[in-house]
Amino acid sequence: MWIDHAASWAQVLWFGAVTLGTTYGGFKMWFKFTSKLDNLEKYTYKTNGGSSLKDSLDRLEAGLDKNTQLTQKAFVLIAKLEGKLENHIEEQKIDPRR
Repeated sequence: MWIDHAASWAQVLWFGAVTLGTTYGGFKMWFKFTSKLDNLEKYTYKTNGGSSLKDSLDRLEAGLDKNTQLTQKAFVLIAKLEGKLENHIEEQKIDPRR
């Protein structure tokens, strides 16, 4: 009878060890997985100095902003030149001496 109880207790202990080991392994995998996701988010969406998607988008937006400012300046200069040209043309039309 004693051997029978020992075998039962051995099975209970083995089952407990397997359960704890499986639970520990599951938690370890979960925390490793979440840390990898956090690292992926860090390098993908946050500014880190040059290699993330966020940095690439920031560089593109900065280039677009600079290009837009230069284009606006060019339009202002062209408008001023057109205004000066129109003034010269109007002066030529009004001045009867010429």
